[in-house]
Amino acid sequence: MTLPYLALLGRIILLGLERVFVKRLGEGRGSVETTFVFFGLAALYLLPVAAVFGPPDPAFLRFAVPSGVIGTLAFVLYVNSLSTGEVSLVSPIANLTSLFLLFLAVAIRGERFTLLKLVGTLAIVFGASLLGAPGAEGRRRRRSRGLLALMGHPPALAMMAYAALLAVTRVIDRGGLGVVNPVTYSLAIYSVIAICLGLFLAVRGRLGKAWALFVDRPVIALLAGVVNAYSYLLLLYAFVGLPLSVAEPVSSLSIFVTAFLGAVMFGEKVRGRLVPSALVVLGSWLLLVQG
Repeated sequence: MTLPYLALLGRIILLGLERVFVKRLGEGRGSVETTFVFFGLAALYLLPVAAVFGPPDPAFLRFAVPSGVIGTLAFVLYVNSLSTGEVSLVSPIANLTSLFLLFLAVAIRGERFTLLKLVGTLAIVFGASLLGAPGAEGRRRRRSRGLLALMGHPPALAMMAYAALLAVTRVIDRGGLGVVNPVTYSLAIYSVIAICLGLFLAVRGRLGKAWALFVDRPVIALLAGVVNAYSYLLLLYAFVGLPLSVAEPVSSLSIFVTAFLGAVMFGEKVRGRLVPSALVVLGSWLLLVQG
């Protein structure tokens, strides 16, 4: 059981790093081009590792292809949110995935909505309502608060949509991991995303912009790619040895890594966001506790 816990620790660190790398990579660039570079490089990193396992049973593609297609839209929204918003603000919103996972579990699997899950829901909603979205009104810069403020903040809305779509892919991925090893499954998902985005950019005549992004920011692109590849792979390995009720909420601790890096690298004011972020993490945990 040591390996799943080590994988989860690695996931927390890499996911925290991933968000600041994505912000740096995508600043001032198109979200689709950034996501294509982000996932295309990640797929290349996974290719030699997946080759060790040999050719898989193609039956796993019935999970990987739909998950990858849905993930394409999800991660374009994710990159857009991180590129245009403050990472310490939008990162906690990604934990709404746990809330959407609960809704799916209740609707699809018939799970009970317990008192503990109700408390978790309230913690997430309250924590999200305390996150401040940047306001543009007035002579001096002010912070508006509450869920209505977040609903009027495009980067926050993009991250909410990402969280909902990601919950769908998580349900699909659980089935896929019963058919093939995590490395091959990761490579398939990332390849589907890269192919979808590459075709879109080719049709729109924008592949050159993706190449220009890589040429202009090669170091950060390579770092973002490797972190992307192995943060997801580590999550899949954690799923193999740990229940979703542990792996998913514990992964949300990465927001504190992101908040620290957001303050150091981008000068974001994060002190007022630590308590709301902690509430979102607590709520995510409670939602996925079994029983």
